[in-house]
Amino acid sequence: MGSKKKSKKTAVDTAKETIKPPVNSKKSAVKSDVKSNMSLHPRWRFQKRDCEHERWHLEVTELLLEKLTNFESMTWAQILVGAKKQNHHVKTYKLIKEAQKRLVTLKMDDYDEICSLRLDGTHRLYGVLDEDGVFSIIWNDFEHEIYPSQKKNT
Repeated sequence: MGSKKKSKKTAVDTAKETIKPPVNSKKSAVKSDVKSNMSLHPRWRFQKRDCEHERWHLEVTELLLEKLTNFESMTWAQILVGAKKQNHHVKTYKLIKEAQKRLVTLKMDDYDEICSLRLDGTHRLYGVLDEDGVFSIIWNDFEHEIYPSQKKNT
């Protein structure tokens, strides 16, 4: 009688079979290890900007150029950690519905969060920050309407 060789699975083999990548995982506004781009100075990309939105399209003004130029003298750590009350990441599900729908239209709804930079008073710039320290601008929000401030004790 011929002998049939039975395959033996080890515990490691069984564990490997059961581990599967998460379904519907979204991208973060920072695509890789946050620490990797925190020491970098910002660079700007305009390719992803929303040109069609009547209120949030990118309008290049002297103030915008001045603020972007000022940010270039800082690192992302200084911008996002040192001034985290003004500049921070925002979960996309917390954006107003209109902004969430625009992300779908722009085919950018695969991000969990985007980044908000305060330019002055109510003026915010929204975009995504990549691992190379490049901020891809999406919206120029003059009225702080995309992610309104939550008033404390109200």
